[in-house]
Amino acid sequence: MIRAVSSPEGRLDLASAAFLSAAAAQPLPGVELSSAWYAFGSVRTQKAEDWHFYTAGAAEERFALGLRGGAGWACGRHDPEELGEFLHCVRARRLTLREGEAAPAGFVPAERMLGYQMPCPAPVKGKGKPALPPVPAGYRLMREHGAARLAWFLRQEGAFALPGGPGGPASPEEEAAQDAACGRFSAELNGRLAVGLASPAVLLDAEGEVAAALAFTTTAYAKMVCLSAIQVRADLQGRGLGGWLARRAAAEAHRLGRGLCLLCRPERAGFYERMGFLPEGRYCCYAPEAKPEPAAQAASNPQPGPAAQPAHAAQ
Repeated sequence: MIRAVSSPEGRLDLASAAFLSAAAAQPLPGVELSSAWYAFGSVRTQKAEDWHFYTAGAAEERFALGLRGGAGWACGRHDPEELGEFLHCVRARRLTLREGEAAPAGFVPAERMLGYQMPCPAPVKGKGKPALPPVPAGYRLMREHGAARLAWFLRQEGAFALPGGPGGPASPEEEAAQDAACGRFSAELNGRLAVGLASPAVLLDAEGEVAAALAFTTTAYAKMVCLSAIQVRADLQGRGLGGWLARRAAAEAHRLGRGLCLLCRPERAGFYERMGFLPEGRYCCYAPEAKPEPAAQAASNPQPGPAAQPAHAAQ
């Protein structure tokens, strides 16, 4: 049975402890779901705005579900019928599961994703923290205090476009969908920034224009830092900036004593493999199954009409 997680006055109770345990059982969803920590952990002065967390019943197998803004992560075993009905009730539009887990009833695959990670190397006695790769000549790295500029850059570069979409200009519906996805990303990043669990940055060229963007999220207990965004401006791709961003993110994670993990679309897998990232697993994003339009539904299910009359009866 799916039940809500609540923890008054920031104290860990049995439900929230079960949630965190289930979330940590799988590295990548665990990193995303561990935003719960600032609701239930040491950062008690902040609230997890718009986040909702759920776990399984006390006698059931470990299961964790986190929802925010219609999107969510889930990990652990669940009942497809119960989860599907629940997601429809809360109007969830997108759910990410590890591949092989049962799909919620009434939801269909929308996008395949691959998980990668770069574990933190064991510390070497006598050596300090790993050195950060220097910023490329002619560029400046700027830490961001909000998500607006980074999210706008990602939106302009098509980071929120659906894979396999038609070529040419996007339709008004596609533009609206990208705007909505950009807004959700910005809200999520700002929420984590407010409690010190995110680190966005932009790389500026000599003219002060954004040349590339980078963002990763940290947690209070996970062993991984999650790479949330990495994007190079279209006219600058192929110059090594993407590789530098990946190395920079990995070095910053390693300086914290943590590894770096990420989800990517299959077409970008080769890039991360060349950077030395190791495959972690396969994931699938699900969306509600589209319902047929009333007219189309009526056409596919015609109502029985009056019985046909023999030709001679009309004469």
